[in-house]
Amino acid sequence: MGKLQSSGTLKLKNALNQVGEVYLTIGANRSKIGKVSVTVQGTLRELEALTDEQKDLVLGNVVRVKDVTDNGILIVELLNK
Repeated sequence: MGKLQSSGTLKLKNALNQVGEVYLTIGANRSKIGKVSVTVQGTLRELEALTDEQKDLVLGNVVRVKDVTDNGILIVELLNK
């Protein structure tokens, strides 16, 4: 049974290319950290995010994780532009 358990450690690199939804507004051009709901390692999580988009990303926008910063903030892009 012990081999079936995961370590529980969140590896943010596993979030790359995952699709999620904006939970808390993300400021345009990395101006304000927001939050996204995204499934990582089989669990839905709320994680901090920034974007390079020209407009704020608001509640309900569908996004894809394109990068993760060294300090663990997701960089997301809007899907269906």
